[in-house]
Amino acid sequence: MIVIFRHGETEANQQHRLQGITDSPLTEIGKLQVKLAAKHYLTNYHDCNKESQLFSSDIGRSIQSAEIFSKIVKPSYAFQCESLRERSWGDLDGVMGYPSPDLRLKNYIKLSEGCEFTSTPPHGESVADLYERVSRLLDVNRIRYDDPNIIRIYHVHSFTSRVLRGIFLKASPEVWLAFDNPHTTYFVFDGIKYFGVQP
Repeated sequence: MIVIFRHGETEANQQHRLQGITDSPLTEIGKLQVKLAAKHYLTNYHDCNKESQLFSSDIGRSIQSAEIFSKIVKPSYAFQCESLRERSWGDLDGVMGYPSPDLRLKNYIKLSEGCEFTSTPPHGESVADLYERVSRLLDVNRIRYDDPNIIRIYHVHSFTSRVLRGIFLKASPEVWLAFDNPHTTYFVFDGIKYFGVQP
């Protein structure tokens, strides 16, 4: 089984800034989001008889979320992976956006001088490079979502979560780029069913 969480809300999220590979600590709301999701997952989906592996990126907000989660769920193993970092927005890292995702996207397009969301931001990482980076990690570690004896849990970022779901669902970029990714929902994939869960 695969379970994918986004990190909790950060100070930069509250300020509507693109974070990319820059970091920002969790807010009190963000910490609470992680705790509620962890408790909900533990009660409804976790199987203590199976090995559980927790993967997070090596960026602070993902590590902080994974640490809070680990105190509640107590996974068998925990790993920090550079390959699970958020997409680098290059010159747009830390740039102020707008209150809604749609308006933030429009601001990104404006700041990128009219380039599309799928285009590479100035000095940033392309969607294709992000996809390859995450795919390579999964290939190197022979991570398979259909192993019935292992639960793999990911605490990652907005774009990285989309990529992971795209890989596991074998979805095209047009599909996974459109995935919603709120802080308050986590995603479960057992090889047969895929669904989002809101605690």
